[in-house]
Amino acid sequence: SNMYSLTSLRTELPLLNSELNDICNFNNCNDATNMYNKVLGNLLDKHAPIQEFKVNPDQDKWVNSEVQSARRIRRKAERDYRRLKTDEAKKSYRAAYKNAEEVINTRRDSYFCQQLEQSIDNKKDTYKIVNKLMDRDLSKKEKSTDCDSALIPLL
Repeated sequence: SNMYSLTSLRTELPLLNSELNDICNFNNCNDATNMYNKVLGNLLDKHAPIQEFKVNPDQDKWVNSEVQSARRIRRKAERDYRRLKTDEAKKSYRAAYKNAEEVINTRRDSYFCQQLEQSIDNKKDTYKIVNKLMDRDLSKKEKSTDCDSALIPLL
């Protein structure tokens, strides 16, 4: 049967086995509040931990709450479209996609334009920004592949 006895329920629910059920622990209101926050914080950490994520190091400077919100709305619309598969959900997803792209591109463009304007007198910084935009990593030297040296061992 799906019914649990009270004893099995107590072993399964950590809240019933916590310090909150012992009235002797409540000496005053502050102690009770602190204990309540501690027990519920531990339960939340166990059952719904805070999820951390990392922003791409190149994005952390230009991504703001507006960009994050647009991305979040786009992902939700995409999930709805995949789940519902209706024309209305598809239109909503397309609109959210276009809006997110516009918000992201506008924010990125304005950030890098501002960076270029600030470094207009400094050619070194200007080249760093341009190389970043063109996805050139000058710290990594390209490996040259010499066809002749690769063929010599085969002969």
